[in-house]
Amino acid sequence: MSAFVYSDLPVMLAPLSSLMLLWLMVRRQSLFLRPSLVFLLAHNLMIQWPSVMLSGDIDALPRPGDWYLLNFGLPMAWLGSFVWLELSDRGRDTPMFIAARQIAEHLDRDPGTEAVFFPCWLLAVPIAALYLAFVPLDQTGLYAIVFNPGASDEIREQSFKLIVNPIVRYSFSWLNFVFAPVLLYAHILAGRDAWRSKHFAWVAIHVACGSLALLFVLLPGHRITAARILFGLVIMRWIAGGLRFRFWRLGVAGALLLFIPAIMSAQREGRDLTIDNILYCYQAIVAGRIAETPLRCSIGFFHHVQTYGLYYGDTIKAVAVVFGREPVNLPNIIGVSYFNAKVDSISATTGIIGSFYADFGLVPSAVLTSAVLVLVDSLALWLARVRPSRLALVLLPVYIGCCSAFIESAAPSTFITGGIVWTVSIGGWFHHVRIYQERARAAASSAAAKNRGNKEVFKD
Repeated sequence: MSAFVYSDLPVMLAPLSSLMLLWLMVRRQSLFLRPSLVFLLAHNLMIQWPSVMLSGDIDALPRPGDWYLLNFGLPMAWLGSFVWLELSDRGRDTPMFIAARQIAEHLDRDPGTEAVFFPCWLLAVPIAALYLAFVPLDQTGLYAIVFNPGASDEIREQSFKLIVNPIVRYSFSWLNFVFAPVLLYAHILAGRDAWRSKHFAWVAIHVACGSLALLFVLLPGHRITAARILFGLVIMRWIAGGLRFRFWRLGVAGALLLFIPAIMSAQREGRDLTIDNILYCYQAIVAGRIAETPLRCSIGFFHHVQTYGLYYGDTIKAVAVVFGREPVNLPNIIGVSYFNAKVDSISATTGIIGSFYADFGLVPSAVLTSAVLVLVDSLALWLARVRPSRLALVLLPVYIGCCSAFIESAAPSTFITGGIVWTVSIGGWFHHVRIYQERARAAASSAAAKNRGNKEVFKD
């Protein structure tokens, strides 16, 4: 009998994780409105399954057991907890399911997304103008993809370096993750209402405004941004439909999510936009960007840390500054050291598991990752209960899209520059404004009823 080796784990556990996710999808669809389940699904597709083919690189790590414990043991524990909760609460509607169904039921009776237009446009337009002040239009990634595809990689990387002001850089990240998607989804809902009311002039206005918001998002030329926008539209349609979907539709939607990035890749590589070239780029995205690059980044982080030691928070700029130490740009170190980069600097980021491991080690990274997933799940449930319901329908897909970055970004950057804080803040502000308005109307109605009663008593 052959001895057990680490490379046996991906072959056994990757299919098991997929089966558990599929079982949960069949039994309780609303669970996939929880960012933790979206993270586990993405982790299964982008880390666990590719590790079947790259298990040799993982086994070459100084301590491969750490990698397997965090990338298979921890997700399996989370999936096991979801399965146990489903079996113990069989037949009961989850709070997320109840909140999502209320959104669908009140969709046409509870308007209110128009309130986000003014503040979001007030922020979006100046931020986009500042971005274009630092990065001329002909040096943006989107312009390069259309007019100079051969040099688009270098131009896109250089365009990011042109933004020397950190405030402008962070602001554009918020525009990319929050303000522009919120405007796009809100204009889609408003355009839908205008179409039903046959106000075609307003339909044209909402189409133009939504297109402008989409243009803001696509300016840097990142393919993942287009996929994230489409992913949010799928979630929004799913919630509006009462969380009902057929699996073949889910498969078609998942496949179509990558076609716009594939078209952008074909254009960027200078290929003719033929079906064969688009399918070739589609396969390259699936095989490279999804099934290989995230795993290689994760392996690079683990290998570097196990070789040179932990960083104890120095990769987090704010933490390093507080303790008087020099911040470490670890993604750039990994990109330059472990990838054949065409440019002098490259950001090879990894998800919350690898980034926490680089700073704090095995056990703290497992605890911190679990704490982050619990927190984002709680915030997702709160956002689903935001009023008006239409605002929740807009913000929840944006929020889940922001949280999906956990598979390739560290927690601090995802929370702050990735837009989670802004999304929750927008929801909190408008929710409390609506509550205040409802209480004011109730108080006014009560006072009016009391006055009518006093007048009737006086007449008697």
